[in-house]
Amino acid sequence: MPVIGGPLLAACLFVAAIARAARATRLPKSEGAAAITGFALFLVVWFAGYGYLGARGIFAFNPAVSFPVLPIAVLLPLIVAVVAFQTFPALRAIADRIPQEQLIGIQIVRLMGFAFLLLLAQSLLPPVFALPAGLGDMFVGFEAIVVARLYARRAPTAPAMALLWNALGIVDFAVALAIGFLASTTPFQRIHVIPSTDLITVLPLVLVPTFGVPLFLMMHGLSLRRILAEAGAGGFARANQS
Repeated sequence: MPVIGGPLLAACLFVAAIARAARATRLPKSEGAAAITGFALFLVVWFAGYGYLGARGIFAFNPAVSFPVLPIAVLLPLIVAVVAFQTFPALRAIADRIPQEQLIGIQIVRLMGFAFLLLLAQSLLPPVFALPAGLGDMFVGFEAIVVARLYARRAPTAPAMALLWNALGIVDFAVALAIGFLASTTPFQRIHVIPSTDLITVLPLVLVPTFGVPLFLMMHGLSLRRILAEAGAGGFARANQS
């Protein structure tokens, strides 16, 4: 349940945040509805498509395939999201209206990283991966509560804390993905442990790196963009007044 439920809950909260933000823009209702519908369909196709591919073992190592499929699967939705964000002004206008406390607060879902610790307790994942992945996610999820509350109170320290929190959240993913890849039984394996991290290449766990991680990275990107925009506009206080 935490493995699939966590990313799905985050996706639903993200769509809800976009829907609320659309009502705060001056866009025509038809444009706002089209942007929301398009994003929701993108998430559905993404989740269902990767779930189907995962069920067919596409993300597991295949000696007949000379390139690693899983890293490409992680990057592909991020590339699509960046292109869509740059191509559709309506989507960009709506995303800019999502309050920071919502963008950050959604990532409280990462407290469900305890699932990695449960798999470690069952000897299904190695400590070298499960501990940093599980504890890192739980720490970022807990800190999301603190930083979201700072933004909700309009605290002067909120942007600096959010900048640090975003950096930690991205580093957490980078470390987990790197260890997971290097400890899997592929020609690129550099961390030899038993058990390996092959479990993250099959359902249901494969949906964490292929759906959950890119989804949370999108929110990190939007949050960082807002912080930089606030700084460029003359600081957090002026951004609040506007």
